[in-house]
Amino acid sequence: MIIRCADIKAPLTPCALALGTFDGVHIGHARVISEAASSAKKSGVAARVLTFPDLPGDFIETRARVPRIMSNALRERAIFACGAEEICYFDLKNGGFEYTAERFVEEVVLGKLNAKEVFCGFNFRFGRGGAAGADKLRALLEARGAKLTVIPPVELDGEPVSSSRIRRLIGDGDVENAARALGRPYSTDFPVEHGRRIGRSIGFPTINNSFPQGRLIPGFGVYATRALVDGVWRGAVTNVGTKPTVGGQEVTEETHIFGVDEDLYGRIVEVEYVARIRGEIYFESLDELREQITRDTAKAKEILSQR
Repeated sequence: MIIRCADIKAPLTPCALALGTFDGVHIGHARVISEAASSAKKSGVAARVLTFPDLPGDFIETRARVPRIMSNALRERAIFACGAEEICYFDLKNGGFEYTAERFVEEVVLGKLNAKEVFCGFNFRFGRGGAAGADKLRALLEARGAKLTVIPPVELDGEPVSSSRIRRLIGDGDVENAARALGRPYSTDFPVEHGRRIGRSIGFPTINNSFPQGRLIPGFGVYATRALVDGVWRGAVTNVGTKPTVGGQEVTEETHIFGVDEDLYGRIVEVEYVARIRGEIYFESLDELREQITRDTAKAKEILSQR
């Protein structure tokens, strides 16, 4: 169930509450949410998550503005997969970012959401300007009879997993290590747009997507991917870049789905990144491009057959 905090007029049923932005819902985030869900089950209360429809950096000057790893739709699916029963959105727009730490805890966490136990990551920040952390949260909760559990960093290869680390990996094209940190492959879910049909003209029809403003863009190049079409994951090969061979300028995601040649315009197609094949290349002719796509397709099929 999805709930907007602004729509809550009376306190909800008691809950164990996971707090966080959870962009990416990586393995560290999953630990926070699953611990809350486990506590909720033991206590017989609701397993609830409080998060934000937008990134805090979009509204709070003291927080860095960063690209989003995933859409809300993908984030919700991942959060529910961790055991949450309800997701509550606290909107930072319309004054939400001005809430003091005290007001946020009193009115939202304890008031509307009726949290009896709260879970957050070690680096969770909240309140006006993101000024308050776990110590302040613990003091505010315990003064009102609630409990806080702070989840320590989850490490991978000796380094804490974080959304910023995952952004760097994906930006570098290292989607395989990003998948290890996420606990699943990085994926996109964009509406299919009309393209120039150049791929079709050389024997490789593609679906074309542009990256919405504020979304993370993987490192330019070609990837072995899978695309979800009509509920079925199909092998694919995806190019991310400006398509310099045909004079492109806008950054796009262009995916050739194996065995699919149908009109998908306007539909949202999820594309799951498995491995990077190569970087972006400029070709002197469409014939050279066709030959390279043939090689890329063969390589993608080889990679996907082993995953």
